[in-house]
Amino acid sequence: SYILYETSSSAYLPADTVSVQKDQVLMRSLMESLNAQHFLPKQIDDEFSKDAFRLYLERMDFNKRFLLASDVEAFKMYETRIDDETNAGTFKFFDLSYEVLQERMKEAQGYYRELLAQPFDYQADEEIELDEEKREFATTRNDLKELWRKLLKYQTLARITEDMEKQEKAHAENDTVT
Repeated sequence: SYILYETSSSAYLPADTVSVQKDQVLMRSLMESLNAQHFLPKQIDDEFSKDAFRLYLERMDFNKRFLLASDVEAFKMYETRIDDETNAGTFKFFDLSYEVLQERMKEAQGYYRELLAQPFDYQADEEIELDEEKREFATTRNDLKELWRKLLKYQTLARITEDMEKQEKAHAENDTVT
């Protein structure tokens, strides 16, 4: 059922760049086809909306590295409206979520550029939750920037560790140490 949103061009493009009428016809045609030919058609209702909403958010920012908790909260007004938008051939939720995600990705690009411009403090004893299912969406931009700092530091340490292990293995095999 989620696939119908992935096949709609406006699910990823703002409405002003795509013909709205074309998308409405495409959505109607797709829905008619799914309802008539799918081996197990799904009722397009509020339960469908809730499932699609949950899955869409999971796939849009599965690592919780871009969206803020306030973004997710603002999106919740659409949680039971996806079926209505589907039936009407509109994509307000998807257009809004696309715009917000693009904005957050630009902000994240600024975070990592700023963070990588200065050395990490490897003496600080810090912890980071790497399991995104256990991690909540950041509540503020500062919290999100701090998450990025810790993730980048972790990735740097992981790469250093990997390189050191390669050197130790090469040394143990009397190979060239780099």
